[in-house]
Parts: sequence; C-alpha cells; structure tokens
Amino acid sequence: MKHMRIGLSCFVLAMLLMGCATVYKPKERIGSTPQYTEKIVYLDPALRQSLLVANHVSKLSQDNTHILYVSASFENIRRVGIWADIQIVFYDENNEETERSNWQPEYFDPQVVRQVKWNALNNRANSYSIIIRKPRVNVHF
Repeated sequence: MKHMRIGLSCFVLAMLLMGCATVYKPKERIGSTPQYTEKIVYLDPALRQSLLVANHVSKLSQDNTHILYVSASFENIRRVGIWADIQIVFYDENNEETERSNWQPEYFDPQVVRQVKWNALNNRANSYSIIIRKPRVNVHF
C-alpha cells in the first residue's frame, strides 16, 4: 500500500510538472523560407573572409512603376579568382517575400571590385537580401 501511494504521488507530481512546462512554439512554419534581416548574407564563412562588400545601394524607379533597383559591389581580396552563387530576395513592406531569383554563378577576379545589379519584377518590393554561397557545381567557362 505504501509503495502504491509513493508511485501515485510521483505520477501526480510528474503530471503537475509537465503541465507547468512552457509550450514549445516553432520559430517558423515548416516549409517556409527563412526571413533574412541582413542585406548581405554569407552562407559560407570562407567567402565572407575573401569576398568583401565594397558598396550596396537600392533605389526606386522615378517613373510610375516604382520598381526597386539594387546594385552591390564586391571585392575579391584573394590572389586567385573566386566563383560564388548569388541570389537576391525581395520583400514587401510587411517583410513578406515577393520574389526570389535563381542562384546565379558569378566569377570575381582577384583583387578587383566587381558590381552586380538586379531589379525587382513587381512594384511591391521595397527591401532586399543578397545571399551568397559556394557554388554547388564546379563552373568552368
């Protein structure tokens, strides 16, 4: 009888402790794309050290279309050329993704500043993130 009371009280205590635990809330929905808050996002630490951002600028078109234009300059500080995949994601005023480009392979000559340009295809975009990663395949032209 004594063992049953101890077991029952342990069970009740465990239920109370589980009921008081914080509820787990996922940070983002399954299948959703991450929302980047930075303008330039490096997915590879080695590229962050080798491919520096010299400048990045965005502006809205002056006509009635209100298209967002983005320009970024990167400097390869290494003594050899670097291939990188670059993608741009445009967001609207609610930070919802409006469009995402395909991964574009880009070559950066050694110790040279190179400018890359994009523009949104719709007029809802008002901010952006540029994502940079190592190429998925070896690119040789």
